[in-house]
Amino acid sequence: QSLLLTHQTEELKHLNEELDHIAHEDALTGIANRRSFDDVARKEWDRGLRDQQPLTLLLLDVDCFKKYNDFYGHGAGDLCLQSIGQALKASIMRTSDVVARYGGEEFVILLPNTKASGGVEVAQRVSQFIDDLAIKHEYSDAAPHVTVSIGITTIIANHTQSVIDLLKQADIALYQAKANGRHQYVVYTDKTTATTSPIASSLP
Repeated sequence: QSLLLTHQTEELKHLNEELDHIAHEDALTGIANRRSFDDVARKEWDRGLRDQQPLTLLLLDVDCFKKYNDFYGHGAGDLCLQSIGQALKASIMRTSDVVARYGGEEFVILLPNTKASGGVEVAQRVSQFIDDLAIKHEYSDAAPHVTVSIGITTIIANHTQSVIDLLKQADIALYQAKANGRHQYVVYTDKTTATTSPIASSLP
């Protein structure tokens, strides 16, 4: 009975670990999901408060993805997102960096202890990796292949702001990148606050 109980306990532990993994993984792309990102972002913000280290966030959007889905079909759209998810995963260099699907065709990359210049390096690498995929998109307004627009922001954690501010700033920068013609990145500064993103304004 003791051996049976031990076996059942181990099986239950394994099952719980598997369920937790499923709960934190995006089923389509195989990278972290929004729930997982939210959990890690809160922890990294708290760590940043203690250590006073910069936290950099990249918010990415696949350019003209609705047109891609409409003309190539949802199956092709899913494959496209899977390829992008893996390209993003390949673009990060540290185990502490987090790549997640934020929702739909939006992705996030969280870079703890990273200055804005480090975020720019990752954005350039991401853009190059996705360009190298050369996924045909003849209906894009940005390029003949699938591309991404990226908003970048950096905050040293403090008690007057939160992860929500990090997301809002990155989203405003992303909105500016799209307004500038897509297929590029924009780093958030005080000047970009003049452009109000509808997504940012709807965040709690």
